[in-house]
Amino acid sequence: MIGFSQQKTVSGNVTEENGLPLPGATVIEQGTNNGTTTDFDGNFNISVQDGSTLLFSYVGYANQELVVDESKNFDIQMQVDNQLSEVVVTALGPVKENRALGYSIQTVGG
Repeated sequence: MIGFSQQKTVSGNVTEENGLPLPGATVIEQGTNNGTTTDFDGNFNISVQDGSTLLFSYVGYANQELVVDESKNFDIQMQVDNQLSEVVVTALGPVKENRALGYSIQTVGG
């Protein structure tokens, strides 16, 4: 006899530590290619196997895991893990005369 896990739809809301929604957070059923992202209000819906583990991730926040039990609605609060302190923009390439280029050039002074 072959047993099949029961598929169920779970939903919920993903927020940051102050309660604000996190749009675009990733929700993945661990060990599968099944996943979704949260909407503008941080809400998600996903069909998963009963007893599976959901992995929640968002840039700058620690990943969180949740085992799906008999509940169908989950509220996840993400915790800050690492924050970007600065961004460096660089440009690499050949040096040419401005008039020899086929596109416009802007120079940013100090």
